[in-house]
Amino acid sequence: MSIKVNARNTTATAAGKPCRLEAFRCAGAVATPSRGNRRVVMAGGFKLGAKVADQFRRLGWEVHTVTGEHDVHAAAAETDPHAILLSETAGDESGYLACAKLRHTQPELKVVVVGSKWTPERERFAEFVGGTFATEDDVDGLVKAAF
Repeated sequence: MSIKVNARNTTATAAGKPCRLEAFRCAGAVATPSRGNRRVVMAGGFKLGAKVADQFRRLGWEVHTVTGEHDVHAAAAETDPHAILLSETAGDESGYLACAKLRHTQPELKVVVVGSKWTPERERFAEFVGGTFATEDDVDGLVKAAF
């Protein structure tokens, strides 16, 4: 099945027929937008989230934000991001668990687990689940980790 998504991600074309994107989500297929612009998904609340988002925008990245932990998986499937920044503690699902799930379904995806304080254990655990660790106070470090 060939799937193409328009720039707004609202309609898709399969076998030459236009369809609503929601139909593909229900069918389990993933639509992939064009890879022209770099995209980042920021999931959870960060102390300096607005500054981090502004920094990415200045670099020409599209920034998508989600608040619920279940939304990050949908956002990853819908936006085809280059990187995802996950809060270490975001509700029912930790950033580490979300990282492991995302890396299982999208192995090429760059995932950054964001926490309040750096420790060797946090960094090792983030690496174990396939991501990297960065602190929420370091705007430049968060942006650098996404590259």
